[in-house]
Amino acid sequence: MKTLAVLFATLFATYSFAQQTLKDLNADLVSQDKAPLMIELFTSEGCHSCPRADKWLRKLNNTEGLWTEYVPMAFHVDYWNYLGWPDRFSSKSYSHRQRKYQRDGQVNSVYTPGFVVSGQEWRGWFSNPSLQFLQQRVITPTTPESLTLEVEDGYYRLAFDGDGSEIGGANVVLLGMGVKTDVKRGENRGKLLEHDFVVLDWQKLDNQTTQWSGVLNDEFDSEVSAYAIVGWVENPNVNEPQKIVAGFLSSPGN
Repeated sequence: MKTLAVLFATLFATYSFAQQTLKDLNADLVSQDKAPLMIELFTSEGCHSCPRADKWLRKLNNTEGLWTEYVPMAFHVDYWNYLGWPDRFSSKSYSHRQRKYQRDGQVNSVYTPGFVVSGQEWRGWFSNPSLQFLQQRVITPTTPESLTLEVEDGYYRLAFDGDGSEIGGANVVLLGMGVKTDVKRGENRGKLLEHDFVVLDWQKLDNQTTQWSGVLNDEFDSEVSAYAIVGWVENPNVNEPQKIVAGFLSSPGN
């Protein structure tokens, strides 16, 4: 009976964890003086060459320096959906973000998989996907101002303690970890795709204030094994981060 009781307790604990939703999780995050690298991957479940890049991004979950030295995000674009597999994580706004990089001269062309690191195109990933090389190549700003990000009950509060005239607005991104897709059609037909750092919600905020708040999108609760969140304020002249804050969401007390 004791063995059964222990087994039941273990199963109950596992089930309870699985039932956690976004509204059960909190965060209280503060930026560092030196901004980490912001690594954006533009990808698609309908692109046959993207799984390799998705896999590389997933490995960053187990690498020292996550959130403090680099912040990974996978924006799923929608322009390959016509190939037979509509990517449920894709958004027209994510495609627009990549195209804006091109219009602003920060990337040469729009393609997947495509990497942008702190506002700069990283074509070198295809020949040398090294974080050490990347950290030597891209210099991020160091500033004394702080950016704080709090999450509670599915709501976020982002605050910048610097001069609002020196930033070009703010952004908040919700990331999902441990997401899987069994692709039935298209170029990746028959593959089980696994995603970490997938963008589930991107909110671009105005530059008329230094404090922002909002509600996070919880539509993928049943699929996500863990959540993370990223907030940043932008350079007013070019689409690159000035100050970044990021981290995992967790249960209160953990």
